Amino acid sequence: MNMKKSITVVLLLFVATAAGTIVFRGLWSGNIAESPESATDFVNPVSDNNAVTDADIDIVYYFMTTQRCPSCMKIEAYTKEAIMSSFADNIEKCTLAWKMVNVDDQENRHFIKDYQLHTKSVVLVRYRDGRQVTFRNLDRVWELLGDKTAFQTYVNHEISEFISEG
Repeated sequence: MNMKKSITVVLLLFVATAAGTIVFRGLWSGNIAESPESATDFVNPVSDNNAVTDADIDIVYYFMTTQRCPSCMKIEAYTKEAIMSSFADNIEKCTLAWKMVNVDDQENRHFIKDYQLHTKSVVLVRYRDGRQVTFRNLDRVWELLGDKTAFQTYVNHEISEFISEG
C-alpha cells in the first residue's frame, strides 16, 4: 500500500509540475506583444468604422479575434517590427499604414468574407481615391512563425512587391 501511495504522489507532482510549466510558458510568451487594448497604429488614416477617406494608401491589416494565443501575438509583433524597421519612411509619408482589426466585433465581421479569412491573418490592401483596388493575404505567416528572420523577410518582400505594383 505504501508503494501505491508513493506512486500516486509522484504522479500528482508530475502533473502539477507539467501544468505549472504550461501556464508559466503561456504567460511568459504572452508578453511578446502588446495587448490589443494598448496597441497603437503607426498611422491611422482609417476611421473607427474602418472606412478609408479619399486616401491613396496601402494598409497592412492584422485581422485578429478577441481570444489571442501566443502564436497570434507573435504574428502581430513580428509583422509590426518588420514594418517599422523596413518601411518607416512609407509610414511617415502616410503611404503605408498598420491597422489591427478585431473580426469578433460585429462591424468588422464582413472582413472574413471580403478577404476569405480562415484564421488570424496579415492582409495587404491597396486603396486609391478612397476605394479598394486590390488585396493580398500573406498566407505563409503561420508556416514561417517558428523562424522570426524568415517570417520578417517574407513579410518585407511581400510588402515591397505590393507597394511596387501600386
